[in-house]
Amino acid sequence: MFRAARRDVLVRDDWRIDMARLGRLVDGGVRPLVGTVALAGALVASACVGDIGGNASPAPPDSGPSCHDCASGTYAPIEARRLTRHELAAVMRDLLGVDVADRLEALPVDAQTPFDNDYTTQAASASLIEGANLVARKLAEDLLEQRAPLEALLPCAPTGPADDACLKDFIATFGRRALRRPLTTDEVDELATLGDFSVEEDDFLVGVSLVMSAMLQDLSFLYRVEIGEPVPDHPELRRLDGFELASRLSFLLWGTGPDDALLDAAEAGKLDTVDGLRDVAKSMLGDTRARAQVARFHALWLDYDRMPIDPNLAASMTKETEALIDRVVFDDGRPWSELFTFSETFVDPELAAHYGFSAVSSPGWVTYPDPGRRQGLLSHGAFLTVGGKFGDTSPVQRGKNIVERLLCRTIPPPPPNVDADDPPPLPPGATCKSERYTMVDEPACASCHTQLDPLGFGLENYGPDGAWRDVEVDDPTCEVTGEGHLLGFGDFNGAAELGTLIADSPEVSACLTQHLYQFAVGRAPTDQEQPLLELVSEGFHERGDFRGLLIDLVASDAFRFLKIEP
Repeated sequence: MFRAARRDVLVRDDWRIDMARLGRLVDGGVRPLVGTVALAGALVASACVGDIGGNASPAPPDSGPSCHDCASGTYAPIEARRLTRHELAAVMRDLLGVDVADRLEALPVDAQTPFDNDYTTQAASASLIEGANLVARKLAEDLLEQRAPLEALLPCAPTGPADDACLKDFIATFGRRALRRPLTTDEVDELATLGDFSVEEDDFLVGVSLVMSAMLQDLSFLYRVEIGEPVPDHPELRRLDGFELASRLSFLLWGTGPDDALLDAAEAGKLDTVDGLRDVAKSMLGDTRARAQVARFHALWLDYDRMPIDPNLAASMTKETEALIDRVVFDDGRPWSELFTFSETFVDPELAAHYGFSAVSSPGWVTYPDPGRRQGLLSHGAFLTVGGKFGDTSPVQRGKNIVERLLCRTIPPPPPNVDADDPPPLPPGATCKSERYTMVDEPACASCHTQLDPLGFGLENYGPDGAWRDVEVDDPTCEVTGEGHLLGFGDFNGAAELGTLIADSPEVSACLTQHLYQFAVGRAPTDQEQPLLELVSEGFHERGDFRGLLIDLVASDAFRFLKIEP
């Protein structure tokens, strides 16, 4: 077999595009040619920066390729977005039929703000270039050695190592999925030169593995590069073409790249009108991948995607919350607000015992035995594991999580002279936790802690693993009352009453809409986009349909258009 170093030189040098070529690509609206991630830095540093248009009202039915109000729409910047580790793992699994998640450790870790797809935190770097090269090259070598996975990718039966027609057929079909658009004839021909190594090694799969390795390092694979098409009479605007919209749809609704059916829909023009886009999005939401993506959005948003507890118990809690989201959003089509008020939950024997429920013999739905204690998502162990500190629950952290994540209220950081990593000091004569947390009485701290501490104390009956408790862990003489207060809402006792208190709140609906939009566009919304968010949020609050909220977002001009800065 030829040396890995020789293969590395081939991929790292022969498939390089320079900055001038990239500039022509951006300025001329031409599609990227095959090139390695070595140029990702040039892309981010170059002129490939546009604006995502957002109108204060969605486009009317059958508006076709035109925007609703091109001249007066509101806009905010968007840049090329690198695929996250999670997205790369999903795309490679779909492309190759193998699980590659554990191979991506060589790539930079994605920051969570709270989502992992925030492009403002991404930066091209030597570690990204080397990591992408290492992942692609090692994966190609391993699959070549296994052979069966590569053979499964072939759309034809090669007649021998020099079967150029079969190799080009593979390049066209695999490349369409990998780069999320059809390849040009020049691109296919250029990649087909790798077949020379198949002849040299007397093995057709050698060329296949090299093509695969090159594409997995390609700019168009690792990044979502959006160029768009000109909008008549509006030279500052560009409408995303069908393939670009297919990528936006699939990464938002499925968490992976578009499949052949979605690419076919794009090629057939089914995404060119608002009505067509809505129909395709509605169909996509019927796929199981949409359920997993909606569950992941909620886990990232509410910060329970990584639970600091026993992995087996965490898995049971994850299934509980995913089952609730599936039932409310997909199976029953209930108002999204019922996530906070649902009277049943999904438990297995371990989780039922952990919660103190009657024993169950197998996983399934049960009615809460004491609805005063538990009801809806806020009483789930997954949610209640968030906000632990100092080996116990932290009322401050729990309150902060709810205020920031569910209500989108801004809590400033503590003053420089306050070390939040130190436990609160014990006042003279104090024994119980409620007596130790006294920041609400400090004038300099009261504005924040009045919002946080009473809210967090309302959940103190639930320990750091979500189990119920009547007394404090360190002092059984200290009774936990569960009395709490949410500023602007009122008093409550425990997660069940808190869920009822906030379920129908416009503030929660608006916060959800803001976070969903952030998840969709890969950055926090700007002030310019608030009119769109307010309108969509009002409609969602009236209907309560989470799937409808997703469809409204993808049908908006904000999802379909770019504005290019001078």
